[in-house]
Amino acid sequence: MLDEFIESVKSGANIEIKFSPDQFIDIAQKIANYTAARILENVHFDEKPISEKQACNILSKSRQSLAKYRKSGKLRYHTIGREIYYLQSEINEDMKNFRG
Repeated sequence: MLDEFIESVKSGANIEIKFSPDQFIDIAQKIANYTAARILENVHFDEKPISEKQACNILSKSRQSLAKYRKSGKLRYHTIGREIYYLQSEINEDMKNFRG
């Protein structure tokens, strides 16, 4: 059955797939995460980027605090699609901004 489906798609046949709104959001998020991971594989940093969640743990700050620091320019970050990434070396340099 899967082979027939794949052949239909390859041949350009019109296909109707129905999802609930929650299913659609879940699928869209999985596609975004997969795409960001694939892009990261092909982007060459001198070090491995860390996620926003990891940065929160390193700095003992909330996501809201990190957003405030990003907006004010106190914390450097990188985006790929909608995902936010940090470099450990930049976090170390920017730690001065968190005093006080």
